[in-house]
Amino acid sequence: MARKPIRRAPFVVTVAVAAAAVACGGSVDSDGGAGSGATGGSSGSGGGIGNPPPPPTPTPKTPCPALAPTQNTACSSVGQTCSYTQTDECGSEVAVSAVCAPDAVWDVSYSGPSVSCNPPPPPVETCPVAEPTLGQYCNVISTELCSYPTTCCSNVYQCMDETWVEVSLECNPPAVACPSVAPTTGQACDPCGQTFAPCEYNACSSGGSIIRADCAGGSWTTQKSPCPA
Repeated sequence: MARKPIRRAPFVVTVAVAAAAVACGGSVDSDGGAGSGATGGSSGSGGGIGNPPPPPTPTPKTPCPALAPTQNTACSSVGQTCSYTQTDECGSEVAVSAVCAPDAVWDVSYSGPSVSCNPPPPPVETCPVAEPTLGQYCNVISTELCSYPTTCCSNVYQCMDETWVEVSLECNPPAVACPSVAPTTGQACDPCGQTFAPCEYNACSSGGSIIRADCAGGSWTTQKSPCPA
């Protein structure tokens, strides 16, 4: 009897499938499955060839003060806006916005015009710790003048008809004593003081000249005059 030929079709089919997988751009894993395609370059980060550099790290902004700043106090980040919520004398919540103005001072504004409490509480005899804002509601007796020091003088406020108004007082600078040696122009002197009469230095006996010096605005200004004949 003639033997029937042994069929090897399954082996041929397996090879064909594997070959087809490789031809389509895939890979054959050790367990026989098709791996992910190898098309395209590496997608890893790090600014390699053909990849744009990472964006620069933004400079952190100055954080807002913990409490709402006082009007016209110094700030460092021009354009910065900080928002707060305060409780006024009537117990109502008021939105406060502080903007660092172009001249590097805080410009503080409130949510709306001040209103009187109804019924109003009795006025107090003590000034607020923080410097008031002109036009805002107040509840301090009108005879009390609230003073807040500045560099040389003070800002003075008064509560009139439950509204803060500014009191104009003359700022008298202290007199500056004349130094023993003639100063030079631009030399620093008391920033809050001034000379009410020029300081005069006569160096004519040594072949020099007459020097007159004035202190104003924190610096000396000098002027030389010839000695009399």
